[in-house]
Amino acid sequence: MMVRRSAKLTEARKKARERAATQIEREESLLTLAEKFIVAEEELGTIDDGLQDQIRKIDERAEKDRERARESAKTNGEDLKAAQASVADEMVALGAKPADVAARLGISVGELRKLRSINSDKNSSETAPVPPTPAEPAPASYTGDEPVSVSA
Repeated sequence: MMVRRSAKLTEARKKARERAATQIEREESLLTLAEKFIVAEEELGTIDDGLQDQIRKIDERAEKDRERARESAKTNGEDLKAAQASVADEMVALGAKPADVAARLGISVGELRKLRSINSDKNSSETAPVPPTPAEPAPASYTGDEPVSVSA
C-alpha cells in the first residue's frame, strides 16, 4: 500500500515539529538558567562591593583604636616615668647621693639625671612666670620733661 505524498509530508512535518519543540524547550531552559547565573553573578558583585565597604570601615575603626591605644600607652608611660622621677627625687631629697640612688635603682647616673630632669622640666613649665603685659606707649606728644596725666 502506498501512502500519499501529502500524508508523508504531514507526518515528516509533525516529527520535525516534535524535535523542534524539544529543542525549543531545551533552549528556553538554557536561557532561563543563563539568566539565573547572570543575576547571581551581579548579586555577587554587589555583595563583594558591600564586603569591601565593610572591610574599609572596620580598617578605619581599627586604625582609630590603634591610635587611641598608642596615645593611652604614651600617656601611661609618661605618667609612670614621672612617678619614677618622683621616687628618685625623694631618694635624693632624703640625703642619698645620686650615685647611690642610681646603683640602688639599677640605672646609670646619666639615666638618673635624665629621669630627674622629667620632674624638673615639668615643674618649671607649670610654674613658669607669666611675662608681664607690655605697658602702653606714651602719647606721641610726650617729650619726657612734662608730667602726663592719664584719664580713665
